[in-house]
Amino acid sequence: MGESLEAREVRVSELADRKGFTLEKLGAGSPITSLEYSLVDKERFSIVIDGHYGLDPVEVFLADIPED
Repeated sequence: MGESLEAREVRVSELADRKGFTLEKLGAGSPITSLEYSLVDKERFSIVIDGHYGLDPVEVFLADIPED
C-alpha cells in the first residue's frame, strides 16, 4: 500500500519547513476536486504556489531546491 495523503502532507510540510516555506492546506476538497495547497515563503510572506493541483507541484518545486 502507498503513502496515505495524511502522511504525504506531513512529509511535504516538513520538507517545506526545512527549505524556508510553509505548506498551507486551503480546502477540504471533494471527490470531484483536488485539495488546495499554498506554499508560502517564510521570509517574504508571499505565496509561491497557489492552486488546486494537489501536492504534486509543491513537491516538485521543493525537490528542485538544494538542501542547506
